[in-house]
Amino acid sequence: MKRNMCKKMLPVLIAALFTLLFSIPAMAATPKLKSYPSSKVTAKQIATELSKAFKINRITTPSKKQAPQYGEPNYYKTKANFYDKKYSKVYCSVEVFRDAYDAATRCGELRSYRFVYTLLGITEDVPFTAYRYKNVVVRLNNKMPQKYAIQYYNTLKKIVK
Repeated sequence: MKRNMCKKMLPVLIAALFTLLFSIPAMAATPKLKSYPSSKVTAKQIATELSKAFKINRITTPSKKQAPQYGEPNYYKTKANFYDKKYSKVYCSVEVFRDAYDAATRCGELRSYRFVYTLLGITEDVPFTAYRYKNVVVRLNNKMPQKYAIQYYNTLKKIVK
């Protein structure tokens, strides 16, 4: 009976051992991210923290001249553009709003643009994938696989409290 039980348990033990061995490097590679309260965070801070987890370069913040809607009521307080090195043809951005309602409105706007552009057959520069968490919208390059984009969203949730 003991011998039969050992034969049944051996595959389970081997699977557990492999799971442990392969998860240790992944746990070690997780970057230490700083978190910020949603009411005080800036887009540049978020982009900088995202760059610790992803291969991001060329982080820029538009000026009032480049983005006239900057700081207007119901629009973003701060914005940062960046490029993910894996998918570098189209820029991505982080936009921080005064509250979650304004962020949800913007996210819906971006999703409607994506829908219309897709209907028109325009797939080059525009359709972005937009994710919202609290008062922050992350607009990602549509060339990214959804699995990769969701990693951005999950990382955002660790940065913004």
